Formats: sequence, C-alpha cells, structure tokens
Amino acid sequence: MKQKVKFEFIEMRYEDWSPSGVAFSRTKLKDLNRYDREYISKHGFIWHLAAHVWIVNPQGEILFQQRSINNRNYPGMWDISAAGHVLANETIIEGAIREAKEELGLTIHPDQLVEISKHNSSSGNHHLHTAFVCLLDVKPESLEFVDKEVNAVKYIHWHDLAKMTDEDLMEQNILKHKEFEPLLQWCRERFVPIKLKKAA
Repeated sequence: MKQKVKFEFIEMRYEDWSPSGVAFSRTKLKDLNRYDREYISKHGFIWHLAAHVWIVNPQGEILFQQRSINNRNYPGMWDISAAGHVLANETIIEGAIREAKEELGLTIHPDQLVEISKHNSSSGNHHLHTAFVCLLDVKPESLEFVDKEVNAVKYIHWHDLAKMTDEDLMEQNILKHKEFEPLLQWCRERFVPIKLKKAA
C-alpha cells in the first residue's frame, strides 16, 4: 500500500506579526529557491510563528531536551523542553501542545500553559517566538521521543541556570534563549518565599 505524503503548511508573517496571506509547505520552507527568497524578501513576509514550551516541575527544575545528533541545527545541544513551527491551520497554543506531544509524547492541556514572552528572533531564522511555561511533574523516564528529534532530557534547577554565565552555557552545550530572563522571573515568583514584614 502506498504511503500517504503528509503536507504541513507554515503561514508567513510580517515582522510586526501581521499575516501575509501566504503559506509554504514545511519542506519548501527549508529549501526555498532563489526566486522565492527574492520574492519574500521584496515583500517582507519571511517571518513565521514558533512556539516554545518550558516544562518546570514542582521542585523548580527546568526540563531541557538534547537535540538529536541528526538535527541539522545545533545537533547535540541542550535546548527548550519542546519547540517548533506553528502550522497555518492552528493557533499558537495548539502548536505548543502538538510539539510537546510530537517531541516528548507529553499531553498538555491549554490551561496548563502560561505565556511568559513574545519576541522576534535575532538569530536569523525569522521566527516569531511565543514562550510558555508549563508546571508539570514529569518523570524523564516516562517520556517518549516520538519524532526522533530528541536524544535525551535532563533537569536543571532554575537557581543553577540563573547563576550560569554565557561561558558556562557554552561549556555545557546549552543554547541561550531570549526568554531565559522571563522564565527565571516566573520561577522566582513561583518558588522564592515572600518575606512579610513584622507588624510594629
């Protein structure tokens, strides 16, 4: 029986996040020809949505995934718990939930996602990032790397991440992200006890 080819389309956006009305297949987006690149550069809609999900357990540990060594971008590096493109027919939250399922075999519900950041990528990949935190007690051994994009996972306590310099991140093969600061701020607000002033 002939296997059906699955086409997934990515909606192109402008730098201000407004829709362009144009979509490319995921395969075509990875390998645009010169004509397509000239066209979208002229019209300015090379940007596209991406969802980031940071899993944090009740002990304040942040789940990092190790990217597959077969991944063409940053192979073997420690990265966001789950992340990827948002498809043309889904919301950002739906994209976040799908990526967590595809990469980790993890089922997340919309009300478990807390948005912490929206920003444009500065790395040249033209991603419009929305980052979420999900407070979830996940056991690494229970995860399934469904689409083979993930090699392994590990926890890093938020307090340890907060102390890392850029050099520390490089030595430990951890990719630095713009949302580290809002992620750490969320952890501080969640896990650092508030000291109340004593009544006079």
